[in-house]
Amino acid sequence: MVNQAELTALLDELKKINARLDKLEEVTATLQQELHNRDLTPHIRNHTVDEIKPDDLPTFEGDGDLKTNLD
Repeated sequence: MVNQAELTALLDELKKINARLDKLEEVTATLQQELHNRDLTPHIRNHTVDEIKPDDLPTFEGDGDLKTNLD
């Protein structure tokens, strides 16, 4: 059996949890709205695998001067 003091303490904790849940719902709604309003165009640095070809990358065979290949 729960006494009156324990019940009151439990109700107070539930009120705190409820207030936090309300705040989380507000934050979630705000984030969803911001995500919806975002510009959906891809950024310049977003490349797909098909856009980057191995031939586009510099090669280094290991012979010769390393500094020459890094310039």
